Amino acid sequence: MIDMNELETAWKGLEQRLVQQDLRGEALQRQGLLQGIRSRLRWLTLGQVPQIVIGVLVVLWAGGYWTAHWGEPHLVVYGMAIHLYGIGLLGFAVAQVVQLARIDYQAPVIEVQRRLHSLARLRIRAERTLLLACFLAWVPMVLVALRA
Repeated sequence: MIDMNELETAWKGLEQRLVQQDLRGEALQRQGLLQGIRSRLRWLTLGQVPQIVIGVLVVLWAGGYWTAHWGEPHLVVYGMAIHLYGIGLLGFAVAQVVQLARIDYQAPVIEVQRRLHSLARLRIRAERTLLLACFLAWVPMVLVALRA
C-alpha cells in the first residue's frame, strides 16, 4: 500500500516538473516569436540600404551642382533644394537603421514593444515628410534636368 507522504512527495515532484516544462515552453515560444520579428525587421533594415545609397548619391551630386553654379542664384537654390531632399533621405534612413539596431530582444516584452512603437512613429513621420518634400523637390529636379 502507498503511504500518503510518498504520494504527496510524488505529486509535488510532478507539479515542479510541470512548472519547469511550462517555463521551457514559454521560453521556446518567446524565442520563436522573437526570431520571426528579427527576420521581418532584418528585411526592413535591408530596405533602408537603397535609400541610404540614393541619399548619399543625391547629396554628393547636388552639393557639387550648387557649388559649381555659385554665380547663378536660381541654380544655387535648385541645387540646395535637391541637396536638402537628399539629406532628408539619408537622415531618415540612418535614423531608422539606428533605431532597429538599438532593439534588445532579450529585454522585457514591454520594452521591445515600446521600441517598435517608437520605430513605427519615426517611419510614419519620415514617410510623410519625404512625401511632402518630394512634392516640392520635383520642380527643382525638372528645372535642373531641363538646364542640362
